[in-house]
Amino acid sequence: MACLGEYIGYCGSAVVAGAALAAIVIEVGSVAGAPLTVPTAVAGIAAALALISSGMAYGNCLENAGKADEAQRMREEMDQIQREIDRLQELVGAN
Repeated sequence: MACLGEYIGYCGSAVVAGAALAAIVIEVGSVAGAPLTVPTAVAGIAAALALISSGMAYGNCLENAGKADEAQRMREEMDQIQREIDRLQELVGAN
């Protein structure tokens, strides 16, 4: 199967990013009005950036395998995640 390694890498990154971003939600929701700590935000950002990297690698593989539509959808999803990460970095001053 073409792109299996890239897909597995993407899925693994998605699990790690999901856990890291869930930690952000839990931390912020634990006490009303509690600020998000920078270490938690940085860990979430790093995991999401790894997800973007693996998603782009998977998208490139799809493109090379002649699946241009799927590759474009993957790139659009990664662009959306990047915009959300940029916003999170602004909120916590982690630029």
